[in-house]
Amino acid sequence: MKKLVLILLSLALAACSPQLTLMSRTTGNMGTGVVENAALGNSGTLTVSFSDEIYTGTWTTVQNPGSYSFGMINVSDYSNGGGFGNFNAYSMSDSGFGTALLSSNKGRSMRCEFEYNSMSMTAVGICKINQTNEIFDLQAA
Repeated sequence: MKKLVLILLSLALAACSPQLTLMSRTTGNMGTGVVENAALGNSGTLTVSFSDEIYTGTWTTVQNPGSYSFGMINVSDYSNGGGFGNFNAYSMSDSGFGTALLSSNKGRSMRCEFEYNSMSMTAVGICKINQTNEIFDLQAA
């Protein structure tokens, strides 16, 4: 049963691929895309399609730091069964910074930078076509 739950959870997470929307700041040209491996990793394939051009490449992220703490809990009332014990805690970041390096079917290249949240599967950032310096706003949800 435990194995089945893990398999179903893995399949559900794999199906959660954020959809990208890009919009040019100068022309208003819109593009859409898909981020692969977002739920299970920190890198993968990214594809962005415009009406006349398709960009494909890789994305990678760096998580913000998490933390680890530990300590001792002391209870002074031993008459009611009190005592002492240890505790520890670990927190892992669910957000960070990422980049994507893409090339198009027309030989152009695009570079993207974004901030992301892996828990909500969202991101915001900007992309730039290197040959024309055209800037795009990026949203992922």
